[in-house]
Amino acid sequence: MTSLTRRHRGAVLAAVVLGVVGVLCAVLLPTFAAPGGLVPGALRSERAHDDTGLRVAGDGSLPETAPKLGAPNEPLSSAERGYAYHLARQAMPADARDILGEPGGELLTADLPALAERTPARLVTVAVYDYATDRLHQLLVDLTHHTIVRDESTQGLQLPPTQAETATALALALEAKPAPAFVAEYRKLSNTPLLVPDQVSAIAGAWRPAAARPTSPQTQVCGRHRCVQLMVALPTGQYLDTTDIVVDLSTRTVLRTELEAPSHAQ
Repeated sequence: MTSLTRRHRGAVLAAVVLGVVGVLCAVLLPTFAAPGGLVPGALRSERAHDDTGLRVAGDGSLPETAPKLGAPNEPLSSAERGYAYHLARQAMPADARDILGEPGGELLTADLPALAERTPARLVTVAVYDYATDRLHQLLVDLTHHTIVRDESTQGLQLPPTQAETATALALALEAKPAPAFVAEYRKLSNTPLLVPDQVSAIAGAWRPAAARPTSPQTQVCGRHRCVQLMVALPTGQYLDTTDIVVDLSTRTVLRTELEAPSHAQ
């Protein structure tokens, strides 16, 4: 739990600093979180000005005081994004939980609202997934007045997963019994067992059944549950076969996507 918590804090910090996540497109995998890029551990360090050592630049926590605000149409600063996350998390239900079971819900995105919704106040749309209820909250946050203008929740709408969710999905896949196909493929290609997540790179996309492709009965919960499909790569960049599974993050289980061959009575 400690290592995943550190990954989660690092993922939140990465979202605040970078602002956007790389997106890939594929059938059944409309969006993906970018591989790597996690800040290692809860603390982020950077080279000191005199280049004699490292100094702590931040601990990954969200800012609790309002930063300097930009004009309504200016891109969000990292400080504004972090403060919007803070206000959104404070407004979530008391029992809301993130991927690690911690309070506040899983922070997914923060961005400017549609042009029609922009006002002289500094507004930000924030998406938060609540694992306690499997509902997505889409909040309109007013940074100028430190308030929540709107909070709409829905079930069945799945946005791209965070890096914390991707890390969790990979850890669950590695622990699954029987092992997914990519575990055996890794050993065949590298001549070593795949034991820990750091041996590979992973990206993940939100997944739900599609009418165009048969799926197993157990994956029919995907969409209502938060399910992701992994894409796992060797250090060389070669991708392994992960099409036989999806990971249900809501129940923390690994689901098989392939239909079992029908049995015939003798």
